[in-house]
Amino acid sequence: MANVEKFGKVTHDNLPQAIEHLIEMMSTQVENQSKESEQMLFIDNGDEIDIEQASVLLKKSKSTIYRYTCNNAIPYYKLGNSLRFRKSELTEWIKAHKIKTEEDILSETSIPFHLR
Repeated sequence: MANVEKFGKVTHDNLPQAIEHLIEMMSTQVENQSKESEQMLFIDNGDEIDIEQASVLLKKSKSTIYRYTCNNAIPYYKLGNSLRFRKSELTEWIKAHKIKTEEDILSETSIPFHLR
């Protein structure tokens, strides 16, 4: 109701200013909701890391990390203009791309151990 007090009664003469004011209010509301959503995404989660930390963890350059995200090759979150990662998800991603050793392959086969 404070907005009504600012303009009093909306008339034909002050309609453009009233609309501009409403648009500003809506933009502020959307920004606040976006910030709250971003904060809720990682609340109580200590494994959030930024691109520099992801680069160190994966031992890849930042440009490679950006390329991976553009290709949706690694798990990531986009918060505003910044990329965020969860260390636990990147660790799982690394494990999922492990090259199997001969021992791993043999252990997955159904050949009995004494016949190998």
